[in-house]
Amino acid sequence: MNLDAYSELRQDVESQSVRSIKRFLDYGKRVRQDTGLDEMMQWIGRVLHDTDQVYSQQERAQAFIVGACEWLARRWQLDPGQTAAMITVIGDVDRVRLLRLLVTEHDPERRQGLQQSFRDTDAKLAGWIEERALHEDPQDEVDLVHEAPFLRFVESLEQVDPLVADGGDDLAKELEEAEQQKIRLGRELEAASERAERAVQRLESLEEEAKGLRKNLRDERENGDKLRQERTKRIKFERDAREAGTQLQRLKEEYVKLDQRLRESVRRQGSKNPPLLDQLRQMSPEDLLGVTQRSDDDIGQARRRLASVFHSDRAAQLPPWVADLFDHLLGLVNAACDKARK
Repeated sequence: MNLDAYSELRQDVESQSVRSIKRFLDYGKRVRQDTGLDEMMQWIGRVLHDTDQVYSQQERAQAFIVGACEWLARRWQLDPGQTAAMITVIGDVDRVRLLRLLVTEHDPERRQGLQQSFRDTDAKLAGWIEERALHEDPQDEVDLVHEAPFLRFVESLEQVDPLVADGGDDLAKELEEAEQQKIRLGRELEAASERAERAVQRLESLEEEAKGLRKNLRDERENGDKLRQERTKRIKFERDAREAGTQLQRLKEEYVKLDQRLRESVRRQGSKNPPLLDQLRQMSPEDLLGVTQRSDDDIGQARRRLASVFHSDRAAQLPPWVADLFDHLLGLVNAACDKARK
């Protein structure tokens, strides 16, 4: 494989999704049914070592990923307590180089570090390999014959793109600096957390104050509404009182004018005609009472009707002379009734 073909392989491997990988050679179906995996590895060897260009570059990329998944699934380190070494990879890091590093690395700590890097950069594919590893039986023997074509292809890539992975002194220094930075960041985070906690407490206090202020504001608004209603009522009562006072004053003025006109009318009538009471005294009992017969029933009804009109209680709100006049008229009525009964 030349450098151009290898670059194309890297691009095709990078573009493959886990779903497309499972569809290649019914890989996903074979895994679910747990059948035909050895036969599949044989086909993968044919695709990877195809010299007649029967298979496309995309199929070769898919065969490479499936072969790596199956090879790593049987050797994946599932122990989370395993110490992981810090690994520095020189050159571009992509899916092909990480898979090659994982396949060719034999040191457990360094492989654990590579696995962690692979999880960080390609979580979905790493998750699929871990899922396959969980279903693998550690007691099953590895079929090296079926894996050999895949391993030969991986070794052939070393001629095109040599792998260099190391964890030297520079890495240790960087790790120490990273640890120091981690400590500093931890302290800054702790200080920031304390400030955030104080800010939260202050915010809660302000919220309580705001709640109290909102309650006071509602109370003040309610009191203001009540005061406005009372003020409106008071203004209305004052206006009604002024109008009633104005009407009362107008009635008083009209009453005075009417009283004056009545007195003047009485005075003028007295100068022209005999006094009214004298004229009434000269009338017959029948004319005075307004009856045609002198029966006791007719006289009693007439007396009650006239008494209901000329009773002095009906003139309580009028000038005193009106009550005196009613008393005289009622006296004439009683006298006429007594005279009519004789």
